[in-house]
Amino acid sequence: MRIIALVLFLVLGLALHAHCMAMERSKPKEEGILGCIFTNNARSCRTRLARDLDQIELEVTGKKSEPPMSAVIEQAGNVIAEVVDDLQENNAEEIIKEDDAQNDNIGEN
Repeated sequence: MRIIALVLFLVLGLALHAHCMAMERSKPKEEGILGCIFTNNARSCRTRLARDLDQIELEVTGKKSEPPMSAVIEQAGNVIAEVVDDLQENNAEEIIKEDDAQNDNIGEN
């Protein structure tokens, strides 16, 4: 009786493994966002990332917000990029020294 159960278990396990392997081969492989950036142009990846973020928001909250979360994140990224550009263009060392001096003054009080 144990031998029959063992053989049946083995056969079912092999059938499950074969089924999973067939499903994996037939499923198109979706690359991650980093793979998208390295192989495609950045514009299509940004569109895909925005779509994915909005889909996640819809799944988590159950509703779409206005404005969409992808637009909020994009705007925040643009603000950060502008600040970094300004720092690079306007001699960031002076700004850092001023900031350090302000921090030292705060620490002394």
